[in-house]
Amino acid sequence: DMGKVLSLGPLKVVPMPELIRHVACGGRHAVLVSRSGVVFGLGSNDKVQLGVGQSMLSQPSVLALDLDGPVVSAAAGEDHTLLLLASGVVATLGSNAFGQLGVSSFLLATQAGVFFPVLPRASSVCCGSFRSACICEGNAYVWGRLASANMMEHSFAPQMLHVEDCPTVFDIAVGSTHFAVLTHAKLNNQIRVAAESISNGSGGPPIGVSHLSLSPRSLLPVQN
Repeated sequence: DMGKVLSLGPLKVVPMPELIRHVACGGRHAVLVSRSGVVFGLGSNDKVQLGVGQSMLSQPSVLALDLDGPVVSAAAGEDHTLLLLASGVVATLGSNAFGQLGVSSFLLATQAGVFFPVLPRASSVCCGSFRSACICEGNAYVWGRLASANMMEHSFAPQMLHVEDCPTVFDIAVGSTHFAVLTHAKLNNQIRVAAESISNGSGGPPIGVSHLSLSPRSLLPVQN
């Protein structure tokens, strides 16, 4: 039934005042974007990840956000949210403890508000638990909780993720300890996926992306 949101466990159908085009789930919150670009929030708001004053929203509620235009998509992390505006602008809300809002101060982690990382025009956004990513004009940008060879690092400003021999990135997915990007590498005319883990898998220190680069050895062919 269009215009309703289905919640599982226990099963509940929540009527919505508008048709919903996009849904994103975070650690304890959810964001819904309507066809007209209105943003609804549901769940925990303890880190202002829904940008409103209440600490919990038990029903989907319109978020009173000072945005310059409609929203077309959203992504949600553990306690932060990314919104993609129709203009290509990215807005961020919630905790900035690891730099996941893309702004330059730990002090903003406890301040309510909407922030706008300095980025080119974006076409998609994505979140991991404590990190953020987007695609801008064929390039992938990442920020928040990243890794170096020996320790976790925080990037408070978006950094371009370079994929060797693959100049154009079409899509990106972000996990707790890794990235995966969809690229077009002109090797046998195949679309390929590049993936790079930043965890060594043994419980030790993270490895791999201090230079924010994906190696060609990571390219995986995708069957047509």
